[in-house]
Amino acid sequence: MISVVIPSFNSFGTIEHTLKSLLSQNRINLLSEIIIVDSSDDNQTKQLLSVYQSEKIKIINGGIKLMPAKTRNLGVKYAKGDILAFIDSDAIAAFDWLEKIADAYEKGIKVGGGSVLLPEFQKNRILPLTQYFFQCSEFMESKNIRQKRFVPTVNMFCERQLFDKIGGFPDIRASEDVLFGLEANRFSSVWFIPQIKVFHIFRENIKGSIKNQILLGKYIIIYKRLYDKDVFYYKGLWPLLMLPLFLVVKFCRISLRIFKTNLVYVLKYLFILPFFLLTLFFWSIGFINGIFSNMKITE
Repeated sequence: MISVVIPSFNSFGTIEHTLKSLLSQNRINLLSEIIIVDSSDDNQTKQLLSVYQSEKIKIINGGIKLMPAKTRNLGVKYAKGDILAFIDSDAIAAFDWLEKIADAYEKGIKVGGGSVLLPEFQKNRILPLTQYFFQCSEFMESKNIRQKRFVPTVNMFCERQLFDKIGGFPDIRASEDVLFGLEANRFSSVWFIPQIKVFHIFRENIKGSIKNQILLGKYIIIYKRLYDKDVFYYKGLWPLLMLPLFLVVKFCRISLRIFKTNLVYVLKYLFILPFFLLTLFFWSIGFINGIFSNMKITE
């Protein structure tokens, strides 16, 4: 049986899509429970979740503004299933999401995840497209199952025993899925199974999008310094000196992945390229903030 864990913070506008997709699974018998750990500070989300609370859907009060890593770890404490599945409150699970996770587990895959796609209502919108290409190019739909260093928590599963052995998600504001995957690989290979699909609903306000990119850029260097402690170009001011090279490499890697997909994606990418480059600029601001940050992993 599968326990689904969802972190929630002021998710009124999206989490109903998530819940409806989970309750409409073709193999609903695989679902042990849905555990929502809510740390919202708005009444709308709390009222909506109270409507959905049931024997199958548990609502856990996580306090106010609890970081996603901690909400997921808290949710796992209440989970009864042998398999833990993680999805975000702004994602829609494909109708066979649980079935594909169970199939992968039966084949011996203990930890992994799948494709991240855009929902139909965002496929032609500039801001969601820009965020999608920038954040998810590594996990776009493809044909090949392959091993990865990590998979994103928007679409991840892990055997319960293995999760406990890993020690759960580290207490860090962002990039916790990367650190979790790197640690998981010490015990079991992490697999990317494209057939396990979710549709990510991206931000549609510019301010929120910019803030998120700055956050992601900041925690990239923080996690790099935590994990690759002996790599000289992550120490001191070396990352600042290396930043132009990092940006070129990041841009080339993402572009190459997109150009390997299909003509439709390529044309859309070329259309939003100016916005993509602007996103890269804000990401770099976050990266610079991270270089000079004295924050600890437990912040």
